[in-house]
Amino acid sequence: MRRKNRNLILISAFFLVIILFILINFLIKINKVLCKSDGKECRREITKDLEGLKGKSYFLAKARTKDVFKNNLWVKDFKISFSFPDRLVIDLKEQIPFYSVRIMNDERFFLVSKEGVVLSFVDQTTLPVVDVLDMNLNLGDKIDDRVFFALNLTYLVSKAYRFEKAQLNNNFLLIELKHGPRVIFPLEGDREYLVGALVLVNNQLNKDSLNFKIGNKSLVEIDLRFENPVIRKIN
Repeated sequence: MRRKNRNLILISAFFLVIILFILINFLIKINKVLCKSDGKECRREITKDLEGLKGKSYFLAKARTKDVFKNNLWVKDFKISFSFPDRLVIDLKEQIPFYSVRIMNDERFFLVSKEGVVLSFVDQTTLPVVDVLDMNLNLGDKIDDRVFFALNLTYLVSKAYRFEKAQLNNNFLLIELKHGPRVIFPLEGDREYLVGALVLVNNQLNKDSLNFKIGNKSLVEIDLRFENPVIRKIN
């Protein structure tokens, strides 16, 4: 008798789970969408495509969300859940722009992820900017190795110094430090080593000679393309 009652309870629980599954997925309508990324609201570029989810079943809303995020460059990863009574909850991991590229004769700034993917373009940015002379960029493009190296190098330099501009040329990167010398970098090698060499040479110049004082940025050029740094006076 006890075994019979236990089996009945298990069967009842099984059907209850099925009923709840059907109820949540197909009968309950979504009236609110909550999208969070690291505890903050998701950016507008992401949530604008989710506005049509209200009034749909959880099943359809979840399917639509997956479809939208699949082609969204800003979305790195996500999880979807349901919260009673009628809320779709999205826990999102966003792509973060780390770098910015500006092409000659184009006033826009192309924002680039840490992985080197073009996420969007904007009219202004606070990210370190690298100017390039000629380049074709579209959303979703993967930055080529030469430009990506320059972006990474510029980012590291920006952690140590403020700079006036960073410009990518055919075979070198030129960075003009604010109130300091201008620096020529190669487009290959160990980026951290190159920045460390800049810091070492810059500190030594500032210490050793009044003629090479950092305040006179127009007087000094540091060329790091060689085994030993080359220091030039410029007019």
